[in-house]
Amino acid sequence: MANINKRMKQNIERNKLDHADELTALVKNERKNKAASKFINALKIIVIAAIYAGLTIFVFKDFSYGVHQFRIVECLIGLTFFEPCTLAGVTIGCFIANIFGPATFFDAIIGTCITGLGIYSMKWWAERQGKPVIGMLLYAFMNAAVVALELSYMNIGASYQMATIFFWVLIGELVCAVGGGSLIYFIVGKFWEDIVSETETGEKQGFNPNDMPRL
Repeated sequence: MANINKRMKQNIERNKLDHADELTALVKNERKNKAASKFINALKIIVIAAIYAGLTIFVFKDFSYGVHQFRIVECLIGLTFFEPCTLAGVTIGCFIANIFGPATFFDAIIGTCITGLGIYSMKWWAERQGKPVIGMLLYAFMNAAVVALELSYMNIGASYQMATIFFWVLIGELVCAVGGGSLIYFIVGKFWEDIVSETETGEKQGFNPNDMPRL
């Protein structure tokens, strides 16, 4: 009887140790997954920021600044509905690109803030109203208004009235942010299920095309 009790105690202790080892392994695995997720998100932000800044500064520089600006890379805002890292990536890219513009650090601070706020407002509107294009229009008008104030204050495009500057900047925003962003939104939404990564369980992560907000 004593031997049986001893064995039972040993089994109980062994089970406790095994359970503790399992919990430790789970905690370590969770920490590794979180670290990997943070690294991947940081990498996404860097890539998006590099694309935005690189194309604006080196490829489309001639028509990315000033009164008649068509910042083509603003079409990237359409990715925000699928990849949350786009907000940070575009905002950082905008900051870098604006440093090289005619308004330099003034635009780098004010322009970057309104870009980040505009993207956040766009996504907020789309999530609550289910109208992504309306959200993009909100982004376009917010950016056009602030950029017009900036250019007017910095005496860039002095031959134009501020209302005229607002009009031209808004045209560029409507073409690039709303038009280009909508195009990106629908193209990516159509193929998103095929390009998202799979988890270890085989489940898809990210945006579900069936949940896409409609126009």
